Amino acid sequence: MPLLTLVVGLTVAAPVMGLISLVVGLAVLATSWRHVDLSSVRRLVIGSLLGIPIGVLLLKRVPEDVLTRGLGVLLIAFGIYRLLTPQLPRIARWWAYAFGFIAGCFGGAYNVGGPPVVIYGSMRGWEPRRFRGTLQGFFLTTSVVVAIAHALGGLWSVRVWTLFAVAVPGVLLATFLGDRLVERTDADSFARYLSLLLIGLGVALFF
Repeated sequence: MPLLTLVVGLTVAAPVMGLISLVVGLAVLATSWRHVDLSSVRRLVIGSLLGIPIGVLLLKRVPEDVLTRGLGVLLIAFGIYRLLTPQLPRIARWWAYAFGFIAGCFGGAYNVGGPPVVIYGSMRGWEPRRFRGTLQGFFLTTSVVVAIAHALGGLWSVRVWTLFAVAVPGVLLATFLGDRLVERTDADSFARYLSLLLIGLGVALFF
């Protein structure tokens, strides 16, 4: 999403990534569906349904440079959070509604609803397989809602669909390669490099 924003702008990147998220969610969930925590997905989705329309409204009403810088700040903050990996307190399940709402706002505006859900999963102490499966269950469900919201908000265009069609083969190949990479890469090193990349992209978007 941040890379695409640098190339085509936020109002095109958001609906393109909304459609791409559907493809990625289906592809990843095909191998992770057994580990989905359905009760957590349900709570997160309920919260996000309230936040998504607010995010889409921001995307349509707020100047693009303001939103782009906001996305930059979000990526920098999340990258630093991942680098520091603080010892977070454990929280109750009902917090899923609040984190889902924040994720919905970010998803509707930026198509990056992941950080709040990742933080929630960390504070719930999910083991890796459950983490991955539950995240994808949430992402796939909310991606459908985000895509519909973008359509109703008038954000779909010929350019959006053209870019999506061009992107699909690469997305499917990257999803397959990512699956192999996860199995072969040290998790701590991968998380550290990804965090540095997020911070760099956030700085680029902000400035």
